[in-house]
Amino acid sequence: MTRAVVAVPAEASLRETSIYMRGRGIHSVIVKPDASGEWGIMTMRDVLKKVVREGRAIDGLTVGDLTSRPLLGVSPDTPITECAALMVEHNIRRLAVFENGEPVGIISETDIFSHVAE
Repeated sequence: MTRAVVAVPAEASLRETSIYMRGRGIHSVIVKPDASGEWGIMTMRDVLKKVVREGRAIDGLTVGDLTSRPLLGVSPDTPITECAALMVEHNIRRLAVFENGEPVGIISETDIFSHVAE
């Protein structure tokens, strides 16, 4: 699990958030709850699929325009096999790790693969 969680509001500029992600070498950000009260996620893949592939201009877009909700999450003590099963079942690459209703980490396919390889 990656413990360095970056959470941004849905209103954040997509351009500024993308620059931040590139500069930090991160592939996703957790998006703070919107009016629905649900956490979300925005990934580099979302930018590729929803902006680049569609030929949209990035200026004027917000993180919320690309956010996937609800964000699937697990607790810190969820077995790795269950995490992998959730990812496969929902065709996703990341799960948030929540503790007391707050994100404390992200577990990715890469994290699981690294664990298996060890």
